[in-house]
Amino acid sequence: MTRFAPQVKAAWLLPNPSKAFSDITVGLLVGALLAISYLYWLAPLLETLQRTFGDFVPPGAVLPTVSSSIVLFFIANVLLAPLVEETLYRGIAIPLLTTHLGALWAVVLTCVFFGLLHWAGGLWYMLLAGVVAGGAFAGLFYWRGGVLAPFAAHFALNLIEFIYAWHAQNQA
Repeated sequence: MTRFAPQVKAAWLLPNPSKAFSDITVGLLVGALLAISYLYWLAPLLETLQRTFGDFVPPGAVLPTVSSSIVLFFIANVLLAPLVEETLYRGIAIPLLTTHLGALWAVVLTCVFFGLLHWAGGLWYMLLAGVVAGGAFAGLFYWRGGVLAPFAAHFALNLIEFIYAWHAQNQA
């Protein structure tokens, strides 16, 4: 990892306080919109795709699985995933791939690998995570010029997803 230390340091070089506040605010709003879209439209679409075309994860199996170990879900998904994934995909991979392949291929490749990282949710979940979330986070990275906005968006998305899973677990 020391080979990428300069990229990590550059990725997390925070902007001035007013831009940082703006990046965090924009990111939180985008993440909340992604979460609402997922909970109300994309999750039902995911189940429809799983029922219609099949998947290696049964329809409706993701939420009960994650909410069964809610503390681990919080640590891994809310605390660690946004930090690690945004550093890796948006902070290191996009700048390096942009230099060698151009911005379009950098976004495409990071979305593909971001989607593949979400394999536990099934084929359709990988596609949705890669295209929708990965695309939104990449767009935020380019628009805002750093990882702070995509990190805030990823954090908000995963936090709202956690709250939903926790609430569903307590309702059962």
